[in-house]
Amino acid sequence: MPARPAVALGLVMALTAAVPASAQLALPPGDLRHGRDFALQTCAVCHVVAPEQLSPRRVARAPSFSAIANSEGMNGMKLQAILSSPHAVMPNLILTPEEASDVITYILSLRRR
Repeated sequence: MPARPAVALGLVMALTAAVPASAQLALPPGDLRHGRDFALQTCAVCHVVAPEQLSPRRVARAPSFSAIANSEGMNGMKLQAILSSPHAVMPNLILTPEEASDVITYILSLRRR
């Protein structure tokens, strides 16, 4: 009987490998408009959030959302990690899952195609 757990584990691994990594780690799509509105209210103090926005009042080394979106290898999972990890110069924001999803959706919408 010890072979059965090994067979089950092999089957799970095979099925997982058949699904693209992007699908395995996909975040639920957020609301682009809510993400933009939230970012303009919360993040625009330091970041250029929207293309039409003037530079933030605060002098910071915060990259624009467009630069973040177009960073090498940027994806929803990386943005989720960034938003949920404290940074020395970034305020410790506690976003609801919906807010994070909305902001991530907005940032990724700024990718150059």
